[in-house]
Amino acid sequence: MTGWGGVGIVVSGNLVKTDSELKSHRDSALTLFFSSHTAMNVGVCKIRLRLPGNLSLKGKRQVIKSITTRVASKFNVSIAEVDDNDRWQVATLGISLVSNDNRYTNEVLSKIVDFIVGSRFDIEVLGYDIEILSV
Repeated sequence: MTGWGGVGIVVSGNLVKTDSELKSHRDSALTLFFSSHTAMNVGVCKIRLRLPGNLSLKGKRQVIKSITTRVASKFNVSIAEVDDNDRWQVATLGISLVSNDNRYTNEVLSKIVDFIVGSRFDIEVLGYDIEILSV
């Protein structure tokens, strides 16, 4: 947006609009946007793992790195170790996903838990929680 003497204009194709015209257009576009879109869903999963054969933090990092890399690439989610950073045989992972469909969000997070449980990683799943927030 460029201002000339207090009057802003935007050139779009062959159209030139003043500040007041832009505000009116923006307000109607925002109303249309928010009325035609459903709520954003943020899915969060916290999964606690036990690494029974692990003897060092370095070994733990290798296992956690393998899990996080595979899950992130397969499911296109954000995943990180969020707790128990200094414990050798326990890890807590946080996973998040943003979607516009509540059912899809729950399905993907459940599939991730199943993927980790059924994987060949040397781990045991101690428990997990899934929460979906509508924003």
